[in-house]
Amino acid sequence: MRIGEFVEATIEAKKKWNDTGIELVSGHEYLFKVTGQWTDGRMQCDADGYRSPNLILKATEWLRRSPRSRWFALIGALDANELTQFEIGTVRTLIMPASGTLTCFANDVSWMYWNNYGSVQLSITRTY
Repeated sequence: MRIGEFVEATIEAKKKWNDTGIELVSGHEYLFKVTGQWTDGRMQCDADGYRSPNLILKATEWLRRSPRSRWFALIGALDANELTQFEIGTVRTLIMPASGTLTCFANDVSWMYWNNYGSVQLSITRTY
């Protein structure tokens, strides 16, 4: 991607890994913008996710794939490698620390994707 160029991808809530096919390059800066809403069971939210609404979800936060991020926050990683995860949310600017193909997911417990619905639209612009 050249500076100022952008690409888009649809991220589905039901997929454990959404392979965007978008190559990100170490040292380049990218602006991530996300629109739309998706649903976790009955809880609808945007890519910033939602806080635990009850004690059961609060007690199970440690089981989320990205434990420090909210439920259903949009998370990115390089080449589906959990060690490279980073939170995207609805807006994020990031200088990539490594190169790879962007893969994304809605932050949930790994065995609970069966009750996820909808998708969000991700736009990535190279800013530097």
